[in-house]
Amino acid sequence: MPMPAGIAGSEEYDMAVRVISGIIGAIFLILVLLAPPSVILIVILAASLLAVFEFRQAVQSVHRTVDPFSAVLMTVMLVINSRFGNPAVIAELSETIAEWPPSISSFAQSILPLAAFVFSSGSVRVVAFMCMVWLFGRLIFQNDRFHLDDLTMTFTAVLYIPFLMSFIAPIRSMEHGAALIWCVIVGSVMTDTTAYFVGVNLGRHKLLPAISPKKTVEGAIGGVLGSMVSMGVLGLLVPAVVRVDVPWVHFLMMGLLCGIVSQVGDWSASAIKRSSGIKDFGKLIPGHGGMLDRIDSILFVGPVVYLYLRTFTGL
Repeated sequence: MPMPAGIAGSEEYDMAVRVISGIIGAIFLILVLLAPPSVILIVILAASLLAVFEFRQAVQSVHRTVDPFSAVLMTVMLVINSRFGNPAVIAELSETIAEWPPSISSFAQSILPLAAFVFSSGSVRVVAFMCMVWLFGRLIFQNDRFHLDDLTMTFTAVLYIPFLMSFIAPIRSMEHGAALIWCVIVGSVMTDTTAYFVGVNLGRHKLLPAISPKKTVEGAIGGVLGSMVSMGVLGLLVPAVVRVDVPWVHFLMMGLLCGIVSQVGDWSASAIKRSSGIKDFGKLIPGHGGMLDRIDSILFVGPVVYLYLRTFTGL
């Protein structure tokens, strides 16, 4: 039976919007990845804050909330600590600042130790403790407005978004980090892309009908294979561009792991949306939804790439 012209036209328009938004987003992402680490840090922080508030709006649809004070404070601390909590990064920044004009350099040199202290790992623990006291204080003294579920949602928002995002900035700070950070993007984007196209064209067996009816077993397998192939290609390109001593097999293994956890991230976001009764986390990106809809895979891929590189390659 032919599809009505109006429906077909609507689907074509939606796909066109999705493709155009995807191209613009890809260009922006490439520019960010080519930018200095400080720019990447700012983008990670902005994306984390937007995603946290989208998560808060999602759980409000089921009469839950996220404490904004604790969520914002911990987001800022966790993300910025991921860079300023590294002594090697502080030393490198100090050397860079020393080359600036004297009028600016002296001021920046005086601010840098303060920033390093404020966003140190010790300060993050202190702030986490303060937020813990604040949240339980609300639970005790505002139990008619702030409930145990709200406290749990606040912890979930912080661990789910800024904590996982905080693994990305240290990858950029590694030796040859400008090249290695592409592992995060390739591992997540290529998994999503190949899973989608394989699922649309070859998908026959439903994978998670209760959470995401369109997901198929074939699409999931295609996503893993697509990630492995893409990361394998990246493993050939990176050593050709920079002198990084990471054997090719490590890129292949990261592709396997990223292909799995990327989809876990996607399914997790779908589970949250299904439980909250919403289709998308927002409308920030036409055709793609909100910020959290776009970074759901990256959230899980970033930690895997960072931990793998640290554990098995010695970087």
